[in-house]
Order: sequence, then structure tokens, then C-alpha cells
Amino acid sequence: MTFGWDADQVKEETTRPIPFSNSSAGEYKISFNTLTYNAAPFIIGYTINGEPMNRADENNFSIDLNLEPGNEVVVDGIDGFDTWWIDQDFFSKEEDKLIFKPIEGEYRITANFELEYLRVEVLDNGELATLQPDGSGAIWIIGDNIGKPSLANTTGWNPGNAVCMAPIEKGKYRVTLVAGKNVSEDSIDFKFFYQKEWGSEFGSDALSTDSDLVFVGNGDNGRDSGNLGIIEDKSLTVGSTYQFTVDVTAGLDKVVLTVKEI
Repeated sequence: MTFGWDADQVKEETTRPIPFSNSSAGEYKISFNTLTYNAAPFIIGYTINGEPMNRADENNFSIDLNLEPGNEVVVDGIDGFDTWWIDQDFFSKEEDKLIFKPIEGEYRITANFELEYLRVEVLDNGELATLQPDGSGAIWIIGDNIGKPSLANTTGWNPGNAVCMAPIEKGKYRVTLVAGKNVSEDSIDFKFFYQKEWGSEFGSDALSTDSDLVFVGNGDNGRDSGNLGIIEDKSLTVGSTYQFTVDVTAGLDKVVLTVKEI
């Protein structure tokens, strides 16, 4: 019989290691009941707004919360959290406080201890959100030359690594990137999807931009349909910050991308 860790509990017929943990280093006893699947010890002392985070795997703890603009997000129990990378799409930092920025809704916050940042994703009834016909939901980025918290964690063509754009108002979504840090300055090749998996996406028939830095691929201009590229002989300025905003308020077939240096 094989037992392992799945989400936040022990389950049969999985081989992922069970993350037993103790409050102090050294040898300690563990217990596991093959009838009830109860196991111990697990020391989980990480909270957001007083609510405990659940262990997703060895390096990630997550929590689902309902949040609205201006809410303070209080993170407790993480040593050295003041040095973690803060995603300015989702949080502003006011002295030692984190203030939530996007529109009211349900969000999953995941503390990644390997990369030392909080990943935020939009939810709908406890599941990862998808873009809806009325413009609500979420937009996801998949592709090359982009990564949070840095290009060391490049998203690539792996839907599991998709970046969730921040909903700044109904039908408008934003990602903020620093050239040379979390977006390549001389070449990009990513696109926008309705969901955090393969499926519906914005092609050149639906997406347009008047940016003087970034173009939308059409299959004949050096990028596949809907993939973004940097205009020939142009580049992003290393160290400068750029906002990519996707506006679907005119309909999912009349989507406008704006790119602005801030």
C-alpha cells in the first residue's frame, strides 16, 4: 500500500513525500494511522489576516480569501518576510503594511518559500477563475520572456506557471513588469489566455494595440497570432517599469492592449 501527500492531506496511491515537520531540529517521532490517515506532527505557523495557510507542497503554502481594494494584508509567521519580493500589481507597501489593490473578489494567495514572494490568483467559487463573456473573471499570461518574481522563474509555455493578471476594474486587467528583471528588454513572446490551461486565447483577430514598443503577432510578422513581440529596432529600457493593460470592455472580440512606461 502506498501513501503520500496530496494538496493538504495524506492520501492513498500517491507518491509525493509527506511533509512531516517539527518545531525544533533533530530527531523526532512521527505517527501515521493507516485506517484514518491521521498523521503527525505538522507545524504550520503561517497565517494571513489571522487565518492559517495550508501546505500545498514542500515550498508553498496557500490560502483563499475574499478581499477588496484597501484591505490590509497581514502576513505572520514567515521569518524574513520584509525582504520578500512584493508584487506591485496586487499590493502596495505602506511602511510595514501590505495594502491590497485589485477589485473586490475571491483570491488565492500562495507563499512561495523557494522564490520568496506571494503569488496571487483570481478565484471563482473556490476554483481558478476564467474570463467570462461579460469581461469578468481572469486573464492569464503564458509564454516566454516573462516571469515573477524574476526571469529566473520564467513562465514559459507551461500553463501551470501562468501569470494571473490583476483585475483593476471589471473588464480591465494589468501586469506590471520591470525590464531586465521580470520581462526581457529586447525580446518577448507571450500571449493572453482565458484560463490557466490551454484553451481559449486572444489571437490577432481579437487583440490590437497602438503601442510604439510592442506589436501583436499575426502569423506573418515574426510572431504567431496573438503572441506579443517587441518592434524591430526598439527595446524596453532596463530598470524601467512597464504596465501592460488588457481592456475587454468593448467585447472579447475587440480587445485593446496598452503598454505604458511608468
